[in-house]
Amino acid sequence: MLNMAQPIHDSSTRLYEAARELRGVTGQSAVGRLLGVTPQVMKNWETRGVSEAGALIAQRVVGCDANWLLTGAKGVRYPAWKPSEAHTIYDPSHESSLRSQWPFSRISEHQYNRLTPDQKRHVEEGVLLLINAREPPEKHDKPEPYSAAA
Repeated sequence: MLNMAQPIHDSSTRLYEAARELRGVTGQSAVGRLLGVTPQVMKNWETRGVSEAGALIAQRVVGCDANWLLTGAKGVRYPAWKPSEAHTIYDPSHESSLRSQWPFSRISEHQYNRLTPDQKRHVEEGVLLLINAREPPEKHDKPEPYSAAA
């Protein structure tokens, strides 16, 4: 049986084109590093198409329009803005400059600022829960043995 390579999904072809034209990055591994995704994710995108979340990441990092990336829509290929240097591959030494950047890729500052203070607190608590769930547990002293009340 012949092993024929599957054609690359159109959205992945557009992603590679945009990465090459806007960022000078070519190849599956280099584009994956630029976007902060694994080689397996890149392979899945080549087979099934870029995910919506991936298109939003590419819009922010590469500078292409997410709708164009997903659909090939005419007239929206690349927006007028270019990605900032802060949106390159994650580098912990640049963390202080990243703190001043808006942290959400699918929520605009305008949308967030329309929330009530209680809603904003709820969002923050959710983010903290996720962060705390990812951090290793703190080391604690051995618990004191249980003793029945006298």
